[in-house]
Amino acid sequence: MLNRSWTVFRRLAHAALATSALSLSVPALAVDYNENEPNNSFPPNFLPGNPLFMSGDRLLGQITANDNDDHYLTVQGGGVGIFRYTFDLNTGGGDSILEIYDHTASGHFLGRNDDRTFTDRSSLVVFDHFATSASNPVFGVGIYGFLATDTFTYALTITRTTTPVTNLGSLGNGVTTHSGAMTSLRASWHQFTLGGLSDLVVDTSGSNESDTELVIFNSAGQIVGANDDENAGGGVYTSRVALSNLAAGTYYAVVGAYPSFYDYDTFTNQPIGWDRSGFSGGRNVANGGYNLRFNVTPVPEPATLAAMGLGLAGVLIRRRRK
Repeated sequence: MLNRSWTVFRRLAHAALATSALSLSVPALAVDYNENEPNNSFPPNFLPGNPLFMSGDRLLGQITANDNDDHYLTVQGGGVGIFRYTFDLNTGGGDSILEIYDHTASGHFLGRNDDRTFTDRSSLVVFDHFATSASNPVFGVGIYGFLATDTFTYALTITRTTTPVTNLGSLGNGVTTHSGAMTSLRASWHQFTLGGLSDLVVDTSGSNESDTELVIFNSAGQIVGANDDENAGGGVYTSRVALSNLAAGTYYAVVGAYPSFYDYDTFTNQPIGWDRSGFSGGRNVANGGYNLRFNVTPVPEPATLAAMGLGLAGVLIRRRRK
């Protein structure tokens, strides 16, 4: 009874903060939930009662030999924007693998990680969700050992924050460059604006991180272009996206190290079929400097082309009269 009262109090405290930016930070009042068996088949089960995991809540469990722990978890949402969900799996030294997947029948991977750092065998997945509604997203989590014989206890902490976004402002005709430091397991987001109909080429050539992945989102969170390798056959693993006739508006360029995850098949140039929009960062990087180059070419509007045509016709008429 005491535990239930404490949980109710904590939920009320969260509700009071829901309309402020503080609701996106890790709360002081966190709840621990225990895994429940059986949970090693797909589709997985929700925890009893399908609790809402607030930022800072933890899932506690244990991996035994030949064991997989799979669960669907309903996680705190709210608001429209780009939110960073961090799934931090602490195993106390056990060698784990963490997989995050969506709630579709296919169970598409949203992210995957073996080692949190080069020396820490726990796991961490960071997924940036481009939320277009205030609903609470459902994430699938899969936890297992690197080897079938691995055994360990674990604590999976889930936090939600606002994704950092670099605002590059309005990009005009010509080339604009931006450089930054790529962080292991995390994507780097950049917002930019096109003032009119334009052709756009974005690439990561010149990056210290030689194996990048690049995605362009529109303001509605839809992917309008993506690329893994510019020329894998030629040994060029930086990325390049070329887009024609982009409408005026706000866009986002997101860069991460291979292997990143996003809802786009770069071979077919079609969505994979995720139940949400977003991007998860790739592997650990030792020297993750990146370079983004934007090349904008304005496209004349139809009215401008018509005026140009009338002007050219007038010149031709005058020439004929002469």
